[in-house]
Parts: sequence; C-alpha cells; structure tokens
Amino acid sequence: MRYAVLGDIHGNSSALEAVLADCKSEDIDRYLCVGDIVGYGANPVDCIALIREKQVISVCGNHDCAVYGVFQTTYFNPHAAHAITWTRNHLNSSELEFLASLPCVIYEGGIVLVHGSLEAPEQFRYISNGRTARPTLQRLNEHTVCFVGHFHIPCYYWLEGNEVVASDETAVSTTDKARIVANVGSVGQPRDGDPRAAYCIYDERAGTITVKRVAYDIRKTADAILEVGLSGMLASRLFAGM
Repeated sequence: MRYAVLGDIHGNSSALEAVLADCKSEDIDRYLCVGDIVGYGANPVDCIALIREKQVISVCGNHDCAVYGVFQTTYFNPHAAHAITWTRNHLNSSELEFLASLPCVIYEGGIVLVHGSLEAPEQFRYISNGRTARPTLQRLNEHTVCFVGHFHIPCYYWLEGNEVVASDETAVSTTDKARIVANVGSVGQPRDGDPRAAYCIYDERAGTITVKRVAYDIRKTADAILEVGLSGMLASRLFAGM
C-alpha cells in the first residue's frame, strides 16, 4: 500500500491542487491527512471539497476545531483568530458538520494519525524535538508509524535504545525502527524556509517514508488572502516559507 499523507493545508487550495496533481504520478492507493484543512487561507470551501472528493481519511487539527467552536481562539495570535472567524462565517452547515465529524486520533493497522501529540491529543501539543516526541513514541505499539503535523516542519523521530533520534532527512526507512513519528510538514503553510508545499509518501511494502516538495502559485494564494480582507502577514509569509 502506498499512502499520500497531507497536513496543515490551511485553506490553501492552490497548494492542495498542486500536491494532488503530483500524487497522480506516485501510484497512490490511499490519502491520509493529519488535520488543519482550514485556517489562515482564503479557500476553505475548495479545500474541504477536494478532501471530501478524494475521500481523504483525516483527523482534526486545532484550526478545524476552532472553526466549529470546540477549541478556544484565545490560544491563537490575532491574525489566526481573525482567520478562524472569517472561515466560520464562510462555511455552510454541511462543511462545518464535516469538520466537526473529524476525530482527534485515527488508528489504521500500523498507522496512527494525530495532529499534534498522542499525549492529550485534544490539547494539540507540539512535537518539535526529541523531548516532546518521547511521550508519543512511548504510546505506540511496535511496528507502528505515527504521522503528525501542527509544527509545519518535516522531521522524523524514533527510539534507539532509550534515546530519541531526530532526523530532517528527506527519506527514512521504517523497517529497522520499531516505532517512528513522522511530521509531514505543511501543504499550505510551510515554515522550514522552503515555500513549496510539503507532503509525505509512505510506501508500506518498501518500508520508506519520503517528503516531497511541490511548487505552486504562491502569488495567486497571497492575492486571494488579501482580497478577502485577511491579514497581509498571512500572505507575505508564504513567499518565505516561514
């Protein structure tokens, strides 16, 4: 089975369309998502439609939860909080119900999906280093891959003995690792200095996870953000990938 694993789309339909187009050449069997389909971007309706059309299996992210009202925007900066309110006002009842239906955690065979950490997943804690990865690694069964997002930077974590190893390599093997956490980066809001959309391909049979980068029309996305009255910062940061 070959999986495309997406995350942190954030209402950026241009980036999502580019990623899905790239997947056509990758012989993908199933599509997974680690949440934050909406937030920040100007095209939440289009992003939700594409996710539903592709029958993407997805967990909820903190922005998804904030839009339908079960996660407080007091944890968001003013630009993000304004985008949450704007997004909520531009979704219909079916789209809001779809976001509300997304679970916090999905277990599928040897795969686990969660937006932040398996340590209190409904609190959306960041995995940003070995220390914060450890609680999730310790909650995994053997021969399990846990895909996460939230931090917007592709990275892998696994245990060697009692030590947590971190790697930002493009690809890793899962066959020699009992448990691994993989941050898939961000489709719509990369923050590792590379403005291209990021997603992962997990080849279950080969035992490999690979981060792919895909160029998209950033200017179109930035202009759309400005045209609907969202923060200029949300537009300008896309060009830097930060």
